[in-house]
Amino acid sequence: MRVLYLLGQFPAVSETFIAREILALRKLGAHVRIAALEKCRDPLVHDFVRPLAAEALYPTVQTKRLGRMLGRAFCAGTAPRRLLKCRRLSNDAEGRQLLAQAGALAPLVRRLGVDHIHTHFASSNCEMLIYLSGLTDVPFSFTAHAHDIFRRPRLLAEKIAAAKFVATISEYNRRYLAGIVGPDHAGKIHVVRCGLEPDEFPERPEAPPDRPLEIVSVGRLMPKKGHDVLIEALGAMRDVEFRCRIVGDGPLGADLAQLAERQGISERVEFLGVLPNEQVRQTLMQADLFVLACRRARDGNVDGIPVALMEAMALGVPVVSTQVTGIPELVRPGAGFLVSPESPLELARCLEGFSGLAAAARRRIGANARRQIARCFNARTEARKLWQLITGGEAVDPVGRHAGSLRSLEVWQ
Repeated sequence: MRVLYLLGQFPAVSETFIAREILALRKLGAHVRIAALEKCRDPLVHDFVRPLAAEALYPTVQTKRLGRMLGRAFCAGTAPRRLLKCRRLSNDAEGRQLLAQAGALAPLVRRLGVDHIHTHFASSNCEMLIYLSGLTDVPFSFTAHAHDIFRRPRLLAEKIAAAKFVATISEYNRRYLAGIVGPDHAGKIHVVRCGLEPDEFPERPEAPPDRPLEIVSVGRLMPKKGHDVLIEALGAMRDVEFRCRIVGDGPLGADLAQLAERQGISERVEFLGVLPNEQVRQTLMQADLFVLACRRARDGNVDGIPVALMEAMALGVPVVSTQVTGIPELVRPGAGFLVSPESPLELARCLEGFSGLAAAARRRIGANARRQIARCFNARTEARKLWQLITGGEAVDPVGRHAGSLRSLEVWQ
């Protein structure tokens, strides 16, 4: 079976989970190719993503002429039945543009001999797949994450109804989506988590004794990540020597630096900007504690299960996060700590409590975190779940038969 990942953009620096999923599918022997409507403009491409970015297709989609042709077909009553069905759904300007985009991509899908199309996020790209699937009779599926569903995108129920199946990253999400579509389509929604390859994350070395508490946070500097809550918590801590390093950039960078200045802790909070994946990992390896104070932003934007939390846990770093969406499914008792969102004082007390833990207790928490990733967030296991949903239960080819980008691509020639 030939699977096409048709993405809105690729490769985005913050969406490493897509590349990991594709690589895990290929390691299982699946035939996967990538196409994206836009080449991501992020200046940084992680090393392990570069081969995928080099082989991805970036089709040029010219929709104006095609849109006029489709319009004439509708007016003349000569449009095929499947096109008429798509047109009934795409009843506004955005929908018509997406339908024209689907029409422009349909020849590519036929030329590649695609058997199934998958995408990530229930965005406009996913709506376009409704039309593309209708035009080509190739089934599609999508993985729902967080902002793409909690901010109530267009036609969310219709996307679920049209898809062969829907994967989503948490049980919290599955229940939420099932509540939107009701019993008729709830059965097609499945939990397929973003996963990691545990073998790629060695256990971090033990930290030297009697040093200041080393705190690391990784994430875009935007409201949903709660970096302002972290900085206020650091300012509220009593009698704890610490250093905090924040990896990432975003629209709140200047505001957060000013907040650290007002809290009187600017000399102990360092903003590192965006780093390559390997440097992020080295920074995490030096941490005593990883903190991500996630919250639901005013515009409804919210995290699902942040991959940065998973990566810290995979290295054996104890973590602190919040009771938001699916995060409690990752940070289980004994494998980390959860506090209420939007609560700097509660977070400060948690950090103070952790600072007083003995080294042996910290090691136990880190070991539990590593086991949680290996058991419940394993990329190979989650890829197998996804493949069985795509194929309807068909077993994957033996491991290694088509592993690696070049050998996987040979079957498409």
